[in-house]
Amino acid sequence: MKGQANTVFLSLIIVAKTVLSVQLDAIPYTTVWTELPNVNISPGASAYLRQPPATNASDCANFCNTNGLCIGAVYRSSDQHCWLLSSYLQFPQAQTDNTVSSFLRFGSAMAGLDYAGNTISSESASSVSDCATKCALKQGCIAGVFKNSKCEYKSLLAGTPVTTDNPSLWTLTAPSPPLSFIGLPGIQISPGVAIFDFAPTSNPADCASACAITPSCAVTNFRSLRYVVSGA
Repeated sequence: MKGQANTVFLSLIIVAKTVLSVQLDAIPYTTVWTELPNVNISPGASAYLRQPPATNASDCANFCNTNGLCIGAVYRSSDQHCWLLSSYLQFPQAQTDNTVSSFLRFGSAMAGLDYAGNTISSESASSVSDCATKCALKQGCIAGVFKNSKCEYKSLLAGTPVTTDNPSLWTLTAPSPPLSFIGLPGIQISPGVAIFDFAPTSNPADCASACAITPSCAVTNFRSLRYVVSGA
């Protein structure tokens, strides 16, 4: 009976991970990239990998996603041109004609960039990385703006950005995709070798967000306390 119980738990974990991979394949590029509208990021030295034609911004981001060296992309809609970058410089250029967008992976940061509006709320933060972590745990936050020791949580990046050479101003993308988990209501998954025991959270979404920023986390169980399962 004990061996059968272990088999059931193992099967459940495999099914959960399989469903997750199928679901993620169906989600568009925004699970991997944050779009910076009206921003042209400059490449580093010898940073251009490819310049494939792309019919839209999503195609450009997906081209970058399939290239293991690509960490950013720039798309120009006026001629459907896509630049794939293996490195980029801080302090980008702002555009005003709505024809250029740049893409950064989740967990990236860009100095000297700010977007007005679409602020959910703000709170104090000790650093850029602290702001990024807090954004990941804030429901609806897709990017944070760190300035004056505060972190502004953004639900959307839109409009004409403000660009400066201020090294203490940063726009940063959330460390993890906001749609990286599937809920299995009424099911508790048995842990493998290690469990990371965290403080209580108020809802399953916060529990999933905490797992998303924990590198070795594979699965979460949410109850009144969160138990993050590693090595599933």
